Amino acid sequence: MSYSNKEILERAREVLKESEDGLFEGVTYFITGTVPDQPRMFHKIKHVELSDSDVILDGYPRSGNHWIFEVVGAILNQDIGNEKDDFLFRLLDFMGDDVESRIHSLPAPRMISSHLWVSRLPEIIQQGNVKIVYILRNPKDALASWYHLLKEIKLPYGFAGTWGEFSELSLSSASRLYPSDFCSMMSLCHLHCGVPKGEDVAIHFYRKRFIICFFASCSKVLECERSTIIIFYCHNHLTYILFSQLVGEIPWGSWFDHVLEMEKFLKEYPDSPVHVIQYEKMKKDPVSEIKKLCDFLGRLNVNVEELALATSFAQMKQNKDPVYRQSEGTFCHKGSLGVMVKGTIGGWCERFTVDQSERYDKAFEEKMKGSKLADMVREYI
Repeated sequence: MSYSNKEILERAREVLKESEDGLFEGVTYFITGTVPDQPRMFHKIKHVELSDSDVILDGYPRSGNHWIFEVVGAILNQDIGNEKDDFLFRLLDFMGDDVESRIHSLPAPRMISSHLWVSRLPEIIQQGNVKIVYILRNPKDALASWYHLLKEIKLPYGFAGTWGEFSELSLSSASRLYPSDFCSMMSLCHLHCGVPKGEDVAIHFYRKRFIICFFASCSKVLECERSTIIIFYCHNHLTYILFSQLVGEIPWGSWFDHVLEMEKFLKEYPDSPVHVIQYEKMKKDPVSEIKKLCDFLGRLNVNVEELALATSFAQMKQNKDPVYRQSEGTFCHKGSLGVMVKGTIGGWCERFTVDQSERYDKAFEEKMKGSKLADMVREYI
């Protein structure tokens, strides 16, 4: 189902052509000088060795990642106010060919940051020894903040369009075909295209398309809203269906996908040490949330009240801006506000129109039905 305004969406896609984002398995990521070969980097990330004392911080962009990075760093190192560390240096997504050496150069206990889906993090996490702190923020605030930052990032990495165009791209990302829909998709093929039900099916990704291979005895084209299923018939050969699908038209893809991937991981690996920290709760009661983090990380001698004060937004912005400016200078326009802007709850109201908000709510309720993580942020959208 499509949630987007098609006219604005097509205009937004024209704007996207000004960016040079890389595409890996259907999701766009920044191509930087440090990432000359994205598939190679993702392969290295998947197979890198980690130790049991390592901690991974993961969250959709603009979910409070930098903030929690500072808090967790202070907890692990028992050092409040360390102003020399840099979130971007520890960001898996930007490590390129240096994944192993960059990680192994970090002092223990090692803290690694990422915006990737949990399914694209090092596979060793499936063994249940590496701790993961998953950062969750209501999607409307995260998207509004993500747009603001992308506008401040220089092309070809940033986004040159309007908020309305960005909003439509984020909603189009919500229209993707999920793995759980494969059966439904095949039912469509059986129903509308005459595909024999007994055929074996193999499915894999290729950029922004699914390729479904099977033996068939027909050749048809099926129009499905914004997508087209094309069945090519070759006698006694494999038949291919190319189904155009949207995994994420904005950098790092859809918030829905990011959260649902974590939810899936939690179900498949229920004993894995994962702590979900919610941005809104952290803003409202930092002392309680930091105490929970300390318990999870096994650091019981932290002065929680002092740490909460030291890592307040105002204090962090004052202390960390000079450090982040060094990284931001490479990507952002001169005079930009950078990664730390307001840090408020409900700022999305200044961006979303009533129509945009209602359509996003509809996508949220349909895509996140039954999601416990979505339930945590529902009241804030």
